[in-house]
Amino acid sequence: MDALSVPVRQGSPEWAVARRSGIGGSDAPAVIGVSLYRSPYLLWAEKLGLVPAMTESEPMRWGRLLEAVVAQAYAERTGRRLRRVRRLLRSRARPWMLASIDRAVVGEQRLVEIKTTRSPRWDGADPVPPDVLCQVQHYLAVTGWDVGDVAVLLAGSDLRILEVPRDEAHIQELVEREAEFWHLIESRTPPPLDGSEATRRALSHLHPGDDGSQLAASADTDRLLAQLQVARRRLDAAERDEAAVENSLRAAMGDAALLIGPGYRVSFRKSADSLRVDWQAVAAELKPDPSLVARFTTAREGPRVLRVRFGANAPSELGGRDVAA
Repeated sequence: MDALSVPVRQGSPEWAVARRSGIGGSDAPAVIGVSLYRSPYLLWAEKLGLVPAMTESEPMRWGRLLEAVVAQAYAERTGRRLRRVRRLLRSRARPWMLASIDRAVVGEQRLVEIKTTRSPRWDGADPVPPDVLCQVQHYLAVTGWDVGDVAVLLAGSDLRILEVPRDEAHIQELVEREAEFWHLIESRTPPPLDGSEATRRALSHLHPGDDGSQLAASADTDRLLAQLQVARRRLDAAERDEAAVENSLRAAMGDAALLIGPGYRVSFRKSADSLRVDWQAVAAELKPDPSLVARFTTAREGPRVLRVRFGANAPSELGGRDVAA
């Protein structure tokens, strides 16, 4: 193996600290821009300790609990013996590249990445989704091995084993992009902002509240507002075009429920009826004890909302309208 073993156990507090000293396999998709959960900006802020690291979600918890079960099923199906890799691995050639692999095959230079999911994206044209493929190639770059398997349990009963051979072109791109990103971390230079929800969350954490002050307009803010005007005009036009085309499609389908053609599938069916209970009216009718209402009332902190109002003389179709973002 081309990697050094860092003396920390996976999942320990020391392991969490060590992960901030480099880019791991689960970080690589965010660097490349194919992560489902994190943006480059959020990852950059996490590595510098400016925002808390992503906490374990319920799907992640079940994935951790089922990891051993999927590993056993993989071993039974393939006849390969697995060993758990509990240590953090660090690339000898590039110390900022880290790896926390799930399993290694005994007697082979083959790693196994274990996933559990209900997502339909595993049924796409590419058998391995881009973020998972990126993660495995990152691990192959760190270990120096030539092949990895993805053992994914779909919907609790469909085990798929997908082989991922080493792709030197992919690895070279990863190394270059990750090296550039690590330089941004070392120099504390933020990456470009994007429009993702992950970036919005990071900014909300970094700037949680207002101090009542007013920012003076500048050339930079004028430029941003001009860009926002253009973007909103284009969005409005695109939404109008989309709605018109959709209505034309509805008219073309008439009473038909399904349309299938080369590369597309369109359904036009009535959704099931829904029921809505006006619980406020029910509560008022029952006239509950006020202490009971207080017991089941929770307060939630309001978000910071960006509202942009363009004046009537602004050269924009948005003049005089509030825009919340």
